Amino acid sequence: MKEVLFSGGGFEVTTGTLKTPRRAYDLRNVEMVSVRQPLLIICGSVGVGLIGFMVAFFRYLYGWEIITLCASAVLAIVASAMMGTLKVHSLAMRGDEGMLYGRIGTLRQVKSAVERVIDTKS
Repeated sequence: MKEVLFSGGGFEVTTGTLKTPRRAYDLRNVEMVSVRQPLLIICGSVGVGLIGFMVAFFRYLYGWEIITLCASAVLAIVASAMMGTLKVHSLAMRGDEGMLYGRIGTLRQVKSAVERVIDTKS
């Protein structure tokens, strides 16, 4: 019987498979998984740019414009920091490697569970 190592957020990791909402991966064929936050670079830059714009033109802006710029910058940074991608690397898949999107906390837990399976098979 397969032991469930992680279940939640649409993902389930057992000792033999990684099940996602769209697909299931056989962990015997998986060499590595990686988690990244690509939106943080883009949206973080936009957020920092908005804050820089606000600081540069502070004396010319109305109060509601300042609040809107600050809120937009913080919202962009926080939202992008919460999202991430998990990539499943395998030579057996030959270019059909999966890119999974979701909350960064959930993806890190999935990665940890998959790494435990990979470590025990080695």
